[in-house]
Amino acid sequence: MSGMIARVAQEFYGLDFTTNRELQLIAGLLLVFIGLFLAFMGRRIWKSVMSFIGGVIGFVVGLAIGTAIGGVLVGIIVGLLGGFIGSAVFVFLARVGISAVAALLAFLVVSGIGGDSWFVAALIVGAVVFALTFAFVETAIGVVTAVAGGLLLGFGLIILEVDLTISVLAMLAVIVFGAAFQLFALHEEAEMKRGRAVAPIAAAAASPEMPPPPPPMPVRTCPRCGAQMTYIPEYNRYFCNHCQQYE
Repeated sequence: MSGMIARVAQEFYGLDFTTNRELQLIAGLLLVFIGLFLAFMGRRIWKSVMSFIGGVIGFVVGLAIGTAIGGVLVGIIVGLLGGFIGSAVFVFLARVGISAVAALLAFLVVSGIGGDSWFVAALIVGAVVFALTFAFVETAIGVVTAVAGGLLLGFGLIILEVDLTISVLAMLAVIVFGAAFQLFALHEEAEMKRGRAVAPIAAAAASPEMPPPPPPMPVRTCPRCGAQMTYIPEYNRYFCNHCQQYE
């Protein structure tokens, strides 16, 4: 698939990524920038990121297949269709999408360490990671996006021909600090929500209970003129405004 995509890119754009140093520099800088942003801010925009990833994957796969079957024009049409489908799938199934990305990363790490002999173990680890991520998706989002951002940054540094040891250390540092930053932000948001929920209850409990209002006094008429009298609390008596006398 990667060879097919490379041939399509060379045919469509007329560029050879393996020899064009300017193209490598642009790609490396973009990967570094996107990796840093994703590692530290990925949790806030993860749905948009998943939509973008789904669209890119769908477009690239559709472009490669369409170009291989019917040429560049068919590849563009199939690629656009695949991009729309991939974006929609990753938006409506964002939770499944982030779990699938986590499982894929786990599979790549395990298979990269053990090679082909660890293929079954990599599948098992990927399945376990998928289940855990799906169950604890809010916490997993920060970790997964940090790992993805760190990997993108590491690939970008390698493309920029930075020393391999420095690239790996930078990748690990971004993964660790990015995940810690996002999990801390998640904890702070949860505390703020909990505080907003408890504040009205605490305020109601702290405020003194207001005494009930006194019952209204009964209506009374003046025995002399028959007009309605007014109750005067200070004197605890009724006063007739017509007769100008207390009762």
